[in-house]
Amino acid sequence: MGFTVEKNNFVSVENLIATLATDLTANGFSLVSVDDQNADLSLVDSHKSILLKPDTTVDPLAGDEDQPWLLYIVADDADDVLDIYTFTPTQLILGDRGEVTVATSKTDGNNTNVSKSGFMFKNSQVLTGGDRNHFFSYENWGFDGNDEESVPISYFLTVTDRGIAFCMWAESYDGDGDKFAWFTIGRMVDSTGAIVVDGKAPLFCVFSHTGGGGSDLNTSELDGIMKFVVREKDVNAPTFPVSATVDTADSTRIINSIQQTSIYEDGKYIINFPRGLNTQRYSYPHELDIIAYASADVTSQYAQHEVSVYGEAQPRKYRALNANHEDNKGMRIYFQTEGMGITISR
Repeated sequence: MGFTVEKNNFVSVENLIATLATDLTANGFSLVSVDDQNADLSLVDSHKSILLKPDTTVDPLAGDEDQPWLLYIVADDADDVLDIYTFTPTQLILGDRGEVTVATSKTDGNNTNVSKSGFMFKNSQVLTGGDRNHFFSYENWGFDGNDEESVPISYFLTVTDRGIAFCMWAESYDGDGDKFAWFTIGRMVDSTGAIVVDGKAPLFCVFSHTGGGGSDLNTSELDGIMKFVVREKDVNAPTFPVSATVDTADSTRIINSIQQTSIYEDGKYIINFPRGLNTQRYSYPHELDIIAYASADVTSQYAQHEVSVYGEAQPRKYRALNANHEDNKGMRIYFQTEGMGITISR
């Protein structure tokens, strides 16, 4: 069914994605291509690229006859960078030997500004002004000229029956508030907690490269946390990412990324699910419940919180991860670790 794990002490991003792929393939994902070939799909300690496909234990609509999607992870130890894409099989240009090319979704004609479908970056741009963009790099996190051994990386992974969530962070820099990156890919749930599988049933991706806090506790950073629609029943291509924290044209914010109040009068602690979801065509009264968020300063990192939601008979547990401002202030992200869709079957 579901799965959660924390792994630590990575000084090689190629080793990190190999380990992540091992966790994913043991929990509902299959390999499509490894290092641009499909003759030998065995995993070893280090890989440069891995293309994975979820099954219906990870997403009830992931079957080939419904809404299939892919997860593509690329790493390079030479530059210490990691890139993540999610898209539909339509955007996959697969060579005879398993070489992976992701469809170009936008270009300025001279290859200085290039977007690739489903790339987790602003405008899905792999190139901006000729410079390469990355989901993770030490430069993104403010490191310059450091040895990898001085900043080992950890990750936390949650696999549910309606999607996944992944977070990576620099060990011993938890108080900085901007040295972590995360994403979630998941289906919506309705007011009863049931997975929304009828209608257009959009699949959403929400992500952040540096936590999304910005420089001001009280001002949302426009591009700090972004969202896009991976696909819908009748739409077989991802949209371009837009802000998840600021209202923009035809897009409503779904997360409060700034300082906030998270306690009721009776002293109970509140966590919030991303809500206010919409596609380019429709709005939905549903939520994404694999992740949650709350005020960072009322709980500590790694704490487990038990919450009762959707009238479920057994409570869920959510794990507190990094805060998005210095000194554990601002907003804190949470991943589900127990309960419906992970340790309890529907």
